[in-house]
Amino acid sequence: MQPPRSGDAERFTYVLYSDPASQLSESEKVELHAKLRAFASDLLPSLPDYQILSSSISEAFRDKILVLAYDRTTDTLVGFASPAWLDIPGVPTRVLHIGLVVIAPSARSAGLTSELQGRVFLHTLTHVYPRGHWVTNLSNAPNILGNFAEYTVRTYPSPASCSWGASSPSATHLTIARWIDETRMHMVATPSAVFDEERFIFRGMMSGTSFMKPQPEGTDQTSLHRDTTYNAFYGRWIGDPHAGDAILQVGFLEPGHLARMILSPKFTALRGPEIRGSVRAML
Repeated sequence: MQPPRSGDAERFTYVLYSDPASQLSESEKVELHAKLRAFASDLLPSLPDYQILSSSISEAFRDKILVLAYDRTTDTLVGFASPAWLDIPGVPTRVLHIGLVVIAPSARSAGLTSELQGRVFLHTLTHVYPRGHWVTNLSNAPNILGNFAEYTVRTYPSPASCSWGASSPSATHLTIARWIDETRMHMVATPSAVFDEERFIFRGMMSGTSFMKPQPEGTDQTSLHRDTTYNAFYGRWIGDPHAGDAILQVGFLEPGHLARMILSPKFTALRGPEIRGSVRAML
């Protein structure tokens, strides 16, 4: 049975499954899986066989959180996010990997990424780990890397944790990164990708995958963060944007930090009154 939809008074409504593997019947899984793969196939250069888009339905829904966004007027799917839980020995909480976020072009200027991921984070901090938990992200886009650094604390690599040319991951950061490097679970990577442990970069990870987009000459303005500090830092950190490298970020999702960020005037997503009440309770 589908959970009730929530949403603001404007364009979208949302459905969140905290554990779709157990919440959905087998027939519902088949139907939703086909719907998500069809939606993503229209938007990605090729369909990756991993995470929620895996060709195996059981694998697609295992250890996932799934949040869907629908156009309020047409009731059509316009985006989804499907982070995955990782069970990493030596880490005191399960680790949430940000995972796939796929959004229709018509909704990309509406802050939908923040709406989707924000709902996931509020769910985990309200219902799973009220004191916070570790999270990871893998990307080469400054806007995505910058957003992650804003949402989290103790984030490596980030402008707050690094000085240029220096490396300072903690033992927990290294434990998480090494496990991800060894297993490559929920990641798209070429077999030849090499993990640079000092800089937390997977060298050549996206080469030949559906996430290796043709890079325009000069700076891709669509991938830039609104804060130029992040653009400068991650641009230097990753180096050649054409190499297919990706930065692995490891951070801690802390309730008070996330709540203060959401309630700040500059944050325009997650404005519904029911959400704001949950956010204030985290302070």
